[in-house]
Parts: sequence; C-alpha cells; structure tokens
Amino acid sequence: MKTAFIELMTDHWESRLGLSLSEPLQQGWRLLETACNETSSGQKTWQVLQLPTGSGKTEALKALCASYGREGQTGILVVTRFKNAADDLADGINALAGAEIAISQHSGSTVRISEASTVPVLIITHSAYKGALSDAASCKSSTQLDRYRQYIHTDRRMVIVDEAFEWVESFKIDLSELQAFCGALSGVPSLNANLALASLSEFAHQTLDLANSKRSDKPLSIELTTKLQALDLVELRTILGQLSPCQLEIWDTIDKPDNALRAAYMSLLAELERFQQLGQAWLSNRGARCQLNGSRLLMDFTKSRGVILDATAEVDVTYCLLGHRVQLLRRPSGIRSYCNVTMNIATGHKVGKQHLSEHGAKAWSSLRTELKRRLQRDDEVLICCHKNVEPNLAVSGLNCKSIATAHWGDIDGKNHWNNYGVGVIFGMPFLDDIAPTNAVLACQPHLNHTWFEGSRRFGNHTDIGQAFKDGFVAKSVVQALNRIRCRKPTGANGECESTELFMLLDNSRTAGVVVAAIQSQMPGINVRDWDAATVGGRKKSSPSHAKLLALLRTVAPGKHPKSNIVARLGIAGRTFERMSPILQVPSSPLVQELDSIGVRYCCETGRGKEAYFMKS
Repeated sequence: MKTAFIELMTDHWESRLGLSLSEPLQQGWRLLETACNETSSGQKTWQVLQLPTGSGKTEALKALCASYGREGQTGILVVTRFKNAADDLADGINALAGAEIAISQHSGSTVRISEASTVPVLIITHSAYKGALSDAASCKSSTQLDRYRQYIHTDRRMVIVDEAFEWVESFKIDLSELQAFCGALSGVPSLNANLALASLSEFAHQTLDLANSKRSDKPLSIELTTKLQALDLVELRTILGQLSPCQLEIWDTIDKPDNALRAAYMSLLAELERFQQLGQAWLSNRGARCQLNGSRLLMDFTKSRGVILDATAEVDVTYCLLGHRVQLLRRPSGIRSYCNVTMNIATGHKVGKQHLSEHGAKAWSSLRTELKRRLQRDDEVLICCHKNVEPNLAVSGLNCKSIATAHWGDIDGKNHWNNYGVGVIFGMPFLDDIAPTNAVLACQPHLNHTWFEGSRRFGNHTDIGQAFKDGFVAKSVVQALNRIRCRKPTGANGECESTELFMLLDNSRTAGVVVAAIQSQMPGINVRDWDAATVGGRKKSSPSHAKLLALLRTVAPGKHPKSNIVARLGIAGRTFERMSPILQVPSSPLVQELDSIGVRYCCETGRGKEAYFMKS
C-alpha cells in the first residue's frame, strides 16, 4: 500500500528529477517513513538509517517533511550539516508542499526562533544543535534546545539528523598555557595573597608534573580531581573583570590587545568550569604538549529520540560504543551499483600527515608523473589531501579539463564536485589516541577504570580504540570518494557514469579496513592493484606471502578462519594485517596466485564477523 509520502516521492523522483525508479529504492524510502513514524510514536532509541549516497536521501527527506508538514499535526526538527543545505531543504520542502511549511534558522538567516515555533518544519545546522545540547548538558534552566523543540503549544515529535553527528563533546586545556596564565596574574602585586589564584597555580603546577611523570596517558588523580572541584572560579572571574588595562599588561611577550587577553583568560576559566561539571579528566603527553582532556556524551541530553541518516554508519565504531542507545537498520540491498567505477590502489606508501607535510612535494611530484600517464584531456579531477599539503600541490602539467583540491575535515557532505569523473586520495586522515579515548570514556564511562591500564576490549573488538581509529579513516575515505559523480545514479539499477579513482595506502591494518569498507559500501566497484612504482619504489616479494601460499596449498577444502591461518603460519598478527589490503585487491599477484589454487579471501565487516579463507 502506497502512502502519501511514497506517492509524492515517486512522482518527484520520476517526473521532476527524471530519474529511474527501482524496488530497492522504494524499500529504502519506506524504511525512512517507518523509522520516522516509530520515533514520533515514542521510540526509545535513535534509529540509524544507512541509505547509501545517491539513493535520494535528501530528496526523500524533503518529500517526507512536505507530506507530514502539510497536515500540521506533527512538528519536525531537521538537523543538517551546512547553512546552505538548511536553506535548500526549506525551499525544496515548501516547493513540494505548495505552502510555506518549512523554515531554516541559523546565523545567516533573519528568522527568529520565536517565529519558527509556529512552523511545522524547523531546519537547523549541526553546530546549532550541538550548541543547544551542550547548553542542556550544562543544566541551564531555559535552554535553546527547548526552543528548537517547541511547536505551537507542544513539542516537535519527530527529529531527523541528516549525516553523521558528533555526539561526543570534547574539552582540553593546554597545561603550559594554564601555568603561564597563573604566572602572569601572580605578577599583579594586589593578587599575591589571593587564595583562589594560589589554589589554581598549585593545581596547574601539580597537574603538569603528573603529566610529565610518564609518557603514557593517565587519569587525573583523585587528589587533583578534588582540587579541581574546589577551585573558586567565581572569584577568579571577578578578579579578571576588575583588572585595569594597565594591570593586564602583565606579560610583555603576549602580543594581544588587553581585551583579547582578558577574553582568552575568561575562556580558560570557562573550560575549567566544564571540567568541574564533568567530574573526571585525563592527561595526555604528546611531545612537548601536555594536555588536560575530558568529554561527555550529548545524546543523553536530547530529551527525545529520532532518526539519523548516515550512509557510512556500518563502518563507524561510534555506533558500537553507543550500544543500546541506537538501532542500526539494515540497508536494503540493490539500491546502488558501482560497477562503472574503477578503484586503483597502490600499497606500500607512507600516507600519514607528518610524513607528507615534510615530504609531500617530492611524493606529489612522483605521483603527478604517474597520474599524467592515466588522465585524459577532458577529465575533471578532485584531489583530497591533508590541509597543510593542499597549498603545495603543483597541478600544472596534468593536462586535464579542470582540477580541484579539498582537504580532510572540509569535504564530507559537500556536492561541489558531483560532475567530476576522477578522484585522487593523497594521504590518510589518521587519528592519534586522544579522540578515541574521549569517545570511549564519554560513551562508556565505566571503562575509565581499566582503559589506562591497557585493557581495551569492548564488544567484539579486542582493541576498541584501534577499531575506532580504523573506522574513522574508513568512513572518511568512503565519504571522500563519493564526492564526485559516482555519487549520482544514472541507471535503473543504481549505476553511475564511468568514474576512475586513485588511492595510495600503506601496508597497515588500517589499509585493510579501508579497502574492505570501500568494497562493502560501494558494491560492485572494480578494485585494481596500481603499481605506482614511481611514487614509493617497486614493491619486493614478501616471504610471508610465500608462506601463506604454501600453507593454503595443503589445507583441506572448506572455510578457514583468519585466526587459525595466522596461528598455523606462526607469524605476528601485525604481519598478517600488512597483507590484508593486498588480499583485497583482485588484480594483485598474491590474489591471482590464491585464485589459481582455488582459494579466496573473504574479509567481512561488522560486529562479530571474522575474515576467513575459503578453499574450493
């Protein structure tokens, strides 16, 4: 039975957009409607809908809001990433509804939140929603979140978050800056005997000593946590507010006007107040930078549940950490096909930020020479790299129609390049341990007792921190690859126009996770081994490859779990992980040799799944 939404969306898809309809597409739209109906009826968990890129997610969101908004009975709050996306959604919803039922409210609009409370559909940005949740977490009596939720004389019953949302709010204080702050203020004669400043100075000094005591991350001690809670921040704010411009000239090396210096100090006190609210913190030591860290989960302060539209949820370990708070809905198969996309992967290269920051110009020069042999004159190319590498990319000589660059952190969700036919990934967005630790301790605070002792098992992950880092890189790469025209289906089976992708990888465990994510999230993609020898040197044959082939020639037909094979090989797990990305490239010599003896490697992703070899 077709609902008003499905009928509107079907007509919109075929008649207005001129696109081909399929049963899997409609299944995905029905799944969206069911999830939204359940959340408006009081569903207690957030439902995560994994509609793939190019499945009409944004258009379906417009049609859904137009269908429900016309009735005016169910207020809807939509949260999207960018301000221009919020405006586009509002315009699209109103066009489909034939009435002004949606409004976008953000810093660039003239709409007041009091006006928005009477409109069925309110659209805000991720940053606005996160700020409202943060206020709610700080226990303010009347919050912006309440105003966003208000619809006439009741609450909006439906919340839809478009794209992955940062549910974890993280805080940090540079301990050297805190100590300098105290030292600067101690230079004011009238403050020499101030107890509040003396307590803060003692806390800063002892915390920095603890952070420097060992290189490893560690929780803030009980003694220092007690001292942090006892700090009189109200008194310190009063002191700062009363200092004259002359008194603020207390440190000659600070090149800031007095008002900016006062604001910087006030900001530092505000961060200390957040740590007091958290009640726990931990210390990191990276090089010469010692830092006080903390985090909290904003999902617990929403006062409602809703639907999250996240195409790469399956590879995002954050949802595993969220546990019972979310329900991942299975993606209908057959919505998209990437059979016209070729992914060229070269392994064995250094792709981290630090290496490419120092040697990126030389590596890019070699890669450019290799790409020049592959690219055509009418190609439009998008290159994704690290932010500090982007200005140094010399693209002249590639002889393409056009070349664009983008960097990690400023590419997800953007559609500027949806007509480009070639994508290049030059560098991987690896994380250090700070973000994973903040995520784990925010989502699962009970792990604080064992986390810093090295016990990092959670669920089916032996090391949830490493799994988080791997998942972050994997989802970032899949998102980046889908910024160009492979994101747009043009055929009845969800296939796109011909697209060529190029990517450099190292031989790490993470590289294997990335390749597996690409194959699972972009079904039908043609993955090829790319011998980009000019970039990193020709790869040598590996003794481990020979040992693996020798063992698999002798095993009986059937399924052989990866863990059993690694144990029988007598090699380290890390050694096998370096083989993993190569085992997932069909055209690699190792895979071809395995194929010749009737063996294939199956690297499944998801909870509770283990890779295995299947011998026929």
